[in-house]
Amino acid sequence: ELLAPTRLDPRARRLIPKLSFAGAVADLDPAEVRRNYNRAREPYAWPLERVGDITSIARSGDGTPALEIFRPDSAVSEPLDSYLFFHGGGWTLGDLTTYEPLCRRLANRLEANVIWVEYRLAPEHPFPAALDDAIAATLWLIKHAGSLGLARDRLSLIGDSAGANIAAVLALCNRRGEYGERFRRQVLIYPCLDLTASYPSHRELAEGYLLTRELYGWYRRNYVQDHDPTDWR
Repeated sequence: ELLAPTRLDPRARRLIPKLSFAGAVADLDPAEVRRNYNRAREPYAWPLERVGDITSIARSGDGTPALEIFRPDSAVSEPLDSYLFFHGGGWTLGDLTTYEPLCRRLANRLEANVIWVEYRLAPEHPFPAALDDAIAATLWLIKHAGSLGLARDRLSLIGDSAGANIAAVLALCNRRGEYGERFRRQVLIYPCLDLTASYPSHRELAEGYLLTRELYGWYRRNYVQDHDPTDWR
């Protein structure tokens, strides 16, 4: 039986309106939505946990995106696993400001390196820009793993929502180790795996659960634009 919004945990019911978008989706301005997105989530962010080390890598001229490597605050045996992290936000929203607390916690809880990938956002940069950035980050990390103190054969993926879409596609692109090393594992948190929105859940859960059918359509249009939504990537 599907949960109606009124049957959700009371804490979830209180949170949904605070994080939901107001107004018609057709009138949304991406820059304004990004500001509101960050502002709405700020009160619910965890404190920044101490981590062992943070390495910041700027976007390079060859197309490699900016990276932030969070190393765990614990004495664990080497070599460590490393997880490329792809954030959610409908391929349109989200940045390190809203996700750094999670990346730090993941690094400490997993006792692994967590590598934030600053992929380009739609609609300014539609498909395949985010995927291209994910591939470029993978190739760069495998090439420079030694100088960064990373084990190139211990790379894995974490993605949530739209970021899990990117992670799943990246895993398929590299399923035979086409980029030099195979990924050890992938962690997909409520992944977007159907950009045609054709499953019954898109109709049955279209309203009342924060991500509405109309809003998800806006996200997909921003990302897909003129491309075929049935393209497996």
